[in-house]
Amino acid sequence: MKYAIERTSIGGSETIEVGLSLHQALHNAAKQAAKNKGQIYQIYVVWYRESDGQHGYVNPDGNHSINGKPF
Repeated sequence: MKYAIERTSIGGSETIEVGLSLHQALHNAAKQAAKNKGQIYQIYVVWYRESDGQHGYVNPDGNHSINGKPF
């Protein structure tokens, strides 16, 4: 399973990093959240499992979920 970092705001969302390991994604998302602190952006780690088409989020506590919590 590969992970990506997504930045969302009122105007929409954009994927800012793709093809990451879980460790890389959590580390980079925390850095992006600190960098964007006080701005209108929210940072999420998203995942996609190609074998069955399932997708969702990884929350800041490291748990996988269908409902995401921003970093």
